Amino acid sequence: MHCTEPQADYVDGAINTILQIHVDEPEGDILCFLTGQEEIEDAKRVLESRKLLLPRGSQQYEVLTLYAAMPYEKQLLVFEKAPAGHRKIILATNIAETSITIEGIKYVVDSGMVKSKAFNPKTNMESLQETVISRAQATQRAGRAGRMSAGKCYRLYTEEAFDSLNPETIPEIKRCSLNSVVLQMKAMGIQDPLSFEFMDMPPPDAIVKAQEVLALLGALDQGTLFITPLGRRLADFPIEPQAAKTLLAAQALGVAKDAVIVIAMLSTENIFASGGNDGADKCRAQFAKAVGDHITLLHVYNAYRSQAPKNRKTWCESNSINYRQIQKAEDVVTQLTALMTAKPMSKEVLLGLGSIGGPSAITSSAPIDTGDSDEDESHRAAMKESTMKEPKGKSENFTDHERLRKAFCCGYFLNTAFFDPKLQNYRTLVGHQPVHLHPGSVIFFMTKTRPPLVMFNSVVQTSRRYMKDVVIIRDQWLMEAAPEFFQ
Repeated sequence: MHCTEPQADYVDGAINTILQIHVDEPEGDILCFLTGQEEIEDAKRVLESRKLLLPRGSQQYEVLTLYAAMPYEKQLLVFEKAPAGHRKIILATNIAETSITIEGIKYVVDSGMVKSKAFNPKTNMESLQETVISRAQATQRAGRAGRMSAGKCYRLYTEEAFDSLNPETIPEIKRCSLNSVVLQMKAMGIQDPLSFEFMDMPPPDAIVKAQEVLALLGALDQGTLFITPLGRRLADFPIEPQAAKTLLAAQALGVAKDAVIVIAMLSTENIFASGGNDGADKCRAQFAKAVGDHITLLHVYNAYRSQAPKNRKTWCESNSINYRQIQKAEDVVTQLTALMTAKPMSKEVLLGLGSIGGPSAITSSAPIDTGDSDEDESHRAAMKESTMKEPKGKSENFTDHERLRKAFCCGYFLNTAFFDPKLQNYRTLVGHQPVHLHPGSVIFFMTKTRPPLVMFNSVVQTSRRYMKDVVIIRDQWLMEAAPEFFQ
């Protein structure tokens, strides 16, 4: 079934449709597809509150959620039978499209939306953003209804909108950053990725941008675009080149262990267990370090490892830490540590890292040219301010982990943003794109004044672009990490 008119708010439309099904349709559980954790938890709260408004004598319902960041034990609840006299309502991401089959589902509510990665070569920003699904996904979702018996699918978009959808989901290689792909091709001796016969040809400008970024990282020669000794070493790691260079920089600076932990923690879906309750937020706040999310994650991991192995699961549960995710981080730490120690740091690789560990020949007052003269004054003011004393949170020492933050600047210097006091907002150093601190960042709720300069690991886009995994940095570190780029 399709809507007769487009939905202004598909989350509100999904809630209303679920309630209508519950009141009007015979018994059978309901599966609703939404895009992410925040939407799902918001919809759950609304549905829970609407229980009181059901007609007297109506069947009750139980609201369950399903998304990747949930603890494994909570995910299993969707497979259990609902209590007697209750209908089960499951709010899920696209994890429920193909990965699992839940018995008893007779009704599917399809929002027609999904979160997926998208890369913009012009801004060099890869973001996780909401987008419409393909017809193949819509068919797959409809197939979840009535697996054991006849069912119905309610689509929150018109039939015309369904007909206009892409027949198939766009392959990831066509919509993501190609830094890792191009680096691996270069390491295999494929010098011209543009002429390579891909099964699904990615956009040429994305390949060109990847080569530019790799050259800036020192993985490719600036002139010939041939792979360098540093690039070959980066290709040894099964992670993004930016993260791999961060690890090598940290090794040169003597903080490799901490960097491995942070990279591993960042590679997981969500270390902090969800729940949408004040208790979970308070537990997260106790680990927060005002200097940024990276140091917070390091603090969480070290606290976890300080527990006796037999007590770690209980400790995670009492502190709202996702036990399965932090176990994954442990595995990643083991793998990355093995790769780091497999080869000694060669002189050629160390030379490719530049002067990250020593005094810089570039002073902190040197202007940074981002190619946008209209906003140079605001930008330079922010950069000058970043050399001043950083704001402190409660009992926070901002000189801690400076070398670790320097190492991240070496790998992620393109993912930096300055605070524009005129607009009271952040803008990226490259391209001056407006970005906002994610509400989940510790910097968002621990700093009274916004830090003048920050580095971020990823971007999530809804109605705004939000920086995730943010840490406070200084402009001098950027100039030491990439002097040719920031001169």
